[in-house]
Amino acid sequence: MPIPMPPTPAPYIAPDLHPIVALPTAQLNYVRDRNGRITDRGLAHGLWVGSEGAPLELRFHRREDGSIWGEQATYVDGDRAEGAARASAAAHTEPLSRRLIGGMGIAANFVRYTVIDSSGAEIRQWSTPLCGTFGSVRLDRANSPDEPTYPSTWEGCERDFEGVYVLGRLTGLDRGWAMQLPARVATFKPPRPGKHYQLRVELDPLDGIADSNPANDSVTIPLTVTSVVMTAERDDDCKFCEPPGGIPIDPVTGIPVRPNAAAARSHVGHAAPASGTTEPEWYLDKLRVVEAGLEQRRAVREAGPAPREGEPAPAAPANVDLPDLQAAPSYGIHTDTITRRRQVRDLLRFGALTWNAGPGPLEVEAFRESGTTLAAYQVFSRDGKRADRQARGTLVWHDAPGHNHFHFNAFAGYTLTKLDGTKVRDGGKHSWCIVDTDQVDTTRPGTNTGNRFGAAGGCGSDSGSLWARLSLSVGSGDYYGPDIAGQSFDITTVPNGVYHVRVEANPTDVIAEANFDNNVSVRTVTLGGTRGHRTVVARAHKLINDEALDDFDDCKNC
Repeated sequence: MPIPMPPTPAPYIAPDLHPIVALPTAQLNYVRDRNGRITDRGLAHGLWVGSEGAPLELRFHRREDGSIWGEQATYVDGDRAEGAARASAAAHTEPLSRRLIGGMGIAANFVRYTVIDSSGAEIRQWSTPLCGTFGSVRLDRANSPDEPTYPSTWEGCERDFEGVYVLGRLTGLDRGWAMQLPARVATFKPPRPGKHYQLRVELDPLDGIADSNPANDSVTIPLTVTSVVMTAERDDDCKFCEPPGGIPIDPVTGIPVRPNAAAARSHVGHAAPASGTTEPEWYLDKLRVVEAGLEQRRAVREAGPAPREGEPAPAAPANVDLPDLQAAPSYGIHTDTITRRRQVRDLLRFGALTWNAGPGPLEVEAFRESGTTLAAYQVFSRDGKRADRQARGTLVWHDAPGHNHFHFNAFAGYTLTKLDGTKVRDGGKHSWCIVDTDQVDTTRPGTNTGNRFGAAGGCGSDSGSLWARLSLSVGSGDYYGPDIAGQSFDITTVPNGVYHVRVEANPTDVIAEANFDNNVSVRTVTLGGTRGHRTVVARAHKLINDEALDDFDDCKNC
């Protein structure tokens, strides 16, 4: 049953969504093994959805209880401001029906496919969601922007990979741009090959999205069905093959159902070493120094032009867009045991993410100073353009396993404390290579657009680099996983009990920010067990629950 969106009031303009046909015929392809089991299925249709007159903009938000709600935004005369200017752009919003919410950034029931046989009977029907706007292309339109203004997403339609840190997701398609329609095929008995079929494609069949011209939302094209038999036996351990009967897909929303992967989460993060220990002997020796609290003070002293301990930070330039760094609660907390010089050492491992809530990006440029250090400068923007810079901190070469690049000193601090705040252990890592790895809230004004994820500018490819650039876009975060060197406390001699894992962004205020009051996050953990067999239970924090990690290890269809 349709769930029509209320009419868009003037002078706001809704997009004109319509399918674009690039190929004369669609193909529904099936691959089977010698036992007749389907190992792959796909729909090659050459169909795109275009947005004319105004952009399609859907905003998704997560409540503290984990539930997701969405809204559609329209703009005056269909003109959407870009970047930070969108903060002042007046937008009209209407809530999306719950039937259109398929997950964070996922609009369910966006496309409905119907297979029609030669008699005109509808023999198969399924729906697929809109899952981000990765891979959009520009049409030949005078009023279309030269570059996409909506952030790219890469997770696809997998609800299991929303990310524990994701708070908001912006899904959009610029006016005068198009993206290829999803080609996911629901699990059903395939139509017989060699027959004549038609494929009807309907955009937004529930009428839940504001559309200025819904009359052109449907198109019908010829469809052929093919079935190919593999000559080799099916590999029972094939990671890319479907299980017998296919991967179950919700025929209404088109979203895959993976009951064994409810806890799976995806982070690009920074790579852990491919093999060998992640905590070499030299690093464990360093931890002994860290336990005395010396590493934190040394990081401050080595910060060069940045404020030293007891000195106030220089005032940021006036009228610039400052970043707002926030530390997310640690995740992936677990214990690990290593043997060093025939001595058992117990580690408490944890992941950490620092993200930028805006309104301005964090940009740091660094230039060769002396030895293995680079003098760092924070670059400030005003209305999306560079406006000023200040000397703030130092980059040092970090050659721990999985790193081998420059890090910004004193970017974050880790502390294991008692419940009364008494320090028990300092973390061994206070410097980061700052880079976008996770989209946290792309609904923020000035959010990162395009596919810029990765070390934009690089953290310095080798110790002899003359220049390095580090950045953290608005709405994006930098994640270090628990298996990377430095993401641990040595708890060998720490008694069992209840503690806090404290993560602090920008602990020395070396970076100019819009708000310094939201830089600390805390997770409560209970340590138990005996030496060599330590255990930990991390108390759930809102959306973050480490107990679900046990299920991920057994996920066979992730």
